[in-house]
Amino acid sequence: MPKHLGALRNSSFMLFMSLSLMGCVEGARLDAPNKEILDHIDKNSPEIDGVEQTLLKSAKRASGLGEYEKATQLYAQLLEMDHANKDYQIHYADGLRHMQDFDGADQLYQLILKENPKSIDAKEGRALTKLAQGNFASAGTLLAEIHKEDKKRWRTLNALGIVLVERGQLEDAVAYFKAALREHPDYPALLNNIGLATAMNGNVVDAANYLTRGAQAAPTKSAIKKQIQFNLALIKGISGDMQGAEFILKDLLPEAGVANNLGFYAHLAKNNELAKSYLNTALTKSPYHYQRAWENLNSLDSTTPPDGKPKGSHSSRKVVHVPNHSASR
Repeated sequence: MPKHLGALRNSSFMLFMSLSLMGCVEGARLDAPNKEILDHIDKNSPEIDGVEQTLLKSAKRASGLGEYEKATQLYAQLLEMDHANKDYQIHYADGLRHMQDFDGADQLYQLILKENPKSIDAKEGRALTKLAQGNFASAGTLLAEIHKEDKKRWRTLNALGIVLVERGQLEDAVAYFKAALREHPDYPALLNNIGLATAMNGNVVDAANYLTRGAQAAPTKSAIKKQIQFNLALIKGISGDMQGAEFILKDLLPEAGVANNLGFYAHLAKNNELAKSYLNTALTKSPYHYQRAWENLNSLDSTTPPDGKPKGSHSSRKVVHVPNHSASR
């Protein structure tokens, strides 16, 4: 694997529980399903009278849209009406997990399993919680048990892929991601994971194709679409396609942010002279003192004056911090 592709280990792998760990390592949100999916949820909700039916429909809709706090509050109300309902318990625990209350989620999953040791949903929830906490060993053990029981659970397949990425078994990881994709076709976060793992394995052409498909499949203006686009720009940039990376970034960042990210990519590609050029451009494009560009430039330039200001900067500029979204974890 080319050395510069090692930077992809810091990119966002999206897990699904329901990672999303549909994207759960990050606390990432599920991409919003389209109207047909939401209508299907409404039409297939169980026949419950009055207030409970309305709450359940609202909870399912909120969860489907990635509004986990709202969904969890609604499931809490449903549990007040029917505290023994196992589906409500699972969904409430899932909500806690999505909101990164991992201890609370794990305790509830364990209570469910104590009453029903065969609950594969609770076992999967525990596994995804462990994975979101970075406990890959425990997660891997639980996921292997689940996979033995049911080889078509796409969240489990995706999570096993993430565990394999952590172990450096990239080809095996891609196989699991693709198996998940067969069960859940054209799901954006799965395409993202296949793309990143493929890139880490040295095949940037196929990686870019998967990420492009993922970005196209994601809902317009959704958080997952933006993250996939950043990942695509990262791969293009570190593989030398700065023009392609810039084209993507122009829709995501201001001019100074575009130049800063391109400088970051050039640095990852071991071209520090090009990186300095982009970072200096970031400073000139911004009407403010662009803090991240200065920090990145300082890390490359040992000639920075003692006051911490790169040459050619203006002390009167204000500080504006623009996050580098392309390599978050």
